[in-house]
Amino acid sequence: MLAALALFLGTGVLLAQTGSIEGTVRNAQTASPISGTRVSVRGTELAATSNQNGYYRIDGVPVGTHDLQAVTLGFNAVTVTNAVVTANRSLTVNIEMLPAVINLDAVVVTGVIGETQRAKLAFTVDQIKTADLPVPQVDPISALQGKVSGAIVMRGSGQPGTAPTILLRGPTSINASGRSQEPLYVVDGVILGSSIVDLDALDIENIEVIKGAAAASLYGSRAASGVVQITTRRGSTLAAEEIRFTARAEYGSNQLPRKMPLAKKHQFLMNSTGTKFIDNFGEECDWLACPNVVLAGQGAGLGLADPTVDGTANEWTTYMNQTWPGTTWDQVDRFFEGGNFGQYYVSAEGRTGGTNFHASYSNLREEGIMTGQEGQWRNNFRVNVDQRLGDAFKIGASAFYSRGKVDNVGGSLFGLTRMPAGADLLALNTCYEPNPDDCGLWQEPRMIMDENGNEIQDPKDVYLNPDPFNQESPNPLYELFNIESYGYRGRFQSSANVRWRPLDWLSFDGNVSYDRLDYKSQYYRFKGYKSFTDATSTILGGMTRNHALTEAFNWSLDATLSRRFGDLATRTQFRYLAEYDDYESTNAGGSRFTVGEVPVIDNLDPDFVTAGSYVQAVRADGYFGITNLEYKERYIVDALVRNDGSSLFGPDARRHWYYRLAGAWRLSEDLRIPGFD
Repeated sequence: MLAALALFLGTGVLLAQTGSIEGTVRNAQTASPISGTRVSVRGTELAATSNQNGYYRIDGVPVGTHDLQAVTLGFNAVTVTNAVVTANRSLTVNIEMLPAVINLDAVVVTGVIGETQRAKLAFTVDQIKTADLPVPQVDPISALQGKVSGAIVMRGSGQPGTAPTILLRGPTSINASGRSQEPLYVVDGVILGSSIVDLDALDIENIEVIKGAAAASLYGSRAASGVVQITTRRGSTLAAEEIRFTARAEYGSNQLPRKMPLAKKHQFLMNSTGTKFIDNFGEECDWLACPNVVLAGQGAGLGLADPTVDGTANEWTTYMNQTWPGTTWDQVDRFFEGGNFGQYYVSAEGRTGGTNFHASYSNLREEGIMTGQEGQWRNNFRVNVDQRLGDAFKIGASAFYSRGKVDNVGGSLFGLTRMPAGADLLALNTCYEPNPDDCGLWQEPRMIMDENGNEIQDPKDVYLNPDPFNQESPNPLYELFNIESYGYRGRFQSSANVRWRPLDWLSFDGNVSYDRLDYKSQYYRFKGYKSFTDATSTILGGMTRNHALTEAFNWSLDATLSRRFGDLATRTQFRYLAEYDDYESTNAGGSRFTVGEVPVIDNLDPDFVTAGSYVQAVRADGYFGITNLEYKERYIVDALVRNDGSSLFGPDARRHWYYRLAGAWRLSEDLRIPGFD
């Protein structure tokens, strides 16, 4: 590394006047102009993007011989060699590009020094661009499903607002206790300290994924499960003096992929007309008023006329073929509403002079999938700005804010499948016992005042036990209607970048980023909530409140050297990165309200109140050197050495070395294989 650095620094640079390069980019097959093509001067930061007529112009190009590279989506990259620039003159270089069949010419930036074609990588970097996402997902991670090899995207719940989980090439440990199996997320240079669920997929420019050891060598132990780097739109790919406005409205709904066949019959003994059930005393009764309903025992011993005799009617001699009296329901079809989905998005982006920008706002509303669920709300705002100051300086800044609310009450789809088809789950609570003294507290109606001041039964007071034969499965709608549980998220991210290029072959980069998540949640169970067991702590109500603050602050400094010596192109980079992660949380909660309808902690019985707090601070830093050698654009060597330190480890194991050595040979450049390009 030191020898390579000395070789770079030992080479003199002659300051000279500059010229310009201009031309037109066209489709080689149709001669039509290609807009949005990025034409860059290799080994420098100089570049331009073609306009709608295919025209581009690069000013401030040093006098001498240069190579140009043209890259755009859907076409093979083109390299133009030996472009001779003279002082105060404009050189015309027209470029023709062929449509690409396989996207090996895409340019990536993750894990490499500057922008590099995928075909020239010595390791694998998967890339997804906006063109690969014709129907954006609610979150950026769901967009990786089916588009990145080895990536498994899972959701632990269909509840709106649930963050997806991604595994790259499977779990990294058979013991996942206390450790994350997810990759490290980086958004516009911001190393995230929390979930990626708040981000808006509509703002994405591209996603790059590194899997395996190549990721850990670049970002240390935090990237043992891989790296997912997301770049948001900045307006840099637009043609000069172009401003683009976007408005998008999306609407949809969730549906079960298929209907589950549920039992429409029952297994209980009926009277001769099929209108009443028979209890264990032989008396006729309605379904909810039967103290002990009796099994039908259709298969009980041949010749036995009375199936209620002990030993003749049991689970082994009964099957479900009895018709329910009255109306029957498919409970899943009745209460699985699917949940409507709506997202509204507006943005403006443009490029003029040395400035490019992107600003956007989005509103997301996703309803719950079951009756009684409210779903989630989310509002996002983002602004990205870059400014070039002459040929030597470029600065950029990004800011993102998200605010959302999620209904955390989980609906039980499985609970619906256990409800009898003949039970009306919306029927209000009452006592069906012949003797009122035999009624439990959970059977007493809950009365409230309507808007006119009249006392009525609470329409949310649905019957708790619609299946007297099953004491393990209460009416799932009761919890959905009567529990209040919400989560509130406030997310702020910001970053600033500066690049200084004092020489054509030398540049310095600095980055500062900040990520903050404020999360608050509240759970409330009112006084008078019902339970089969009439447990005091349940029926007297309870509540909990939590607040968590997560902050991640990072800064880095880079030095990049790029030189060409004949057929040998060399690039070397040195970086130092410091990370500060802080987490703190407080919680309080308890049970047994003194008075009803006052959901505050001070209203709880002090003997049943608990409180706690947690604080964690993690400090980490790392430095690395990476070099890339490319000979005749076909023989490639990539090497990296990194030292990583973290306060999570003890003094004797606080720092660790990581290495990466990779090579590639572009076989098709030396051996011409018929039918392959």
